[in-house]
Amino acid sequence: IFESDRTSITLYENSDYLKVYSFSGNKAIPADFLVPIDQAFVGRVFKNQQLIICDDVSQSDELDCVMLTSSGMGTCM
Repeated sequence: IFESDRTSITLYENSDYLKVYSFSGNKAIPADFLVPIDQAFVGRVFKNQQLIICDDVSQSDELDCVMLTSSGMGTCM
């Protein structure tokens, strides 16, 4: 439907973490990585249960955005 540099599937692991189960493209956040729900963009999306778009990941201090920035990614949703 649209082009992307990275896609991933991140699922509930336990009350504190989500887990990256699969990804395609940029390796910024590897498979099996445990993402802390309270310190990550994807955790915020999970808690709000709705799509959120981050137009500039370099402006966020959330863990996954920092990891994406360090691998040259610019946006996420």
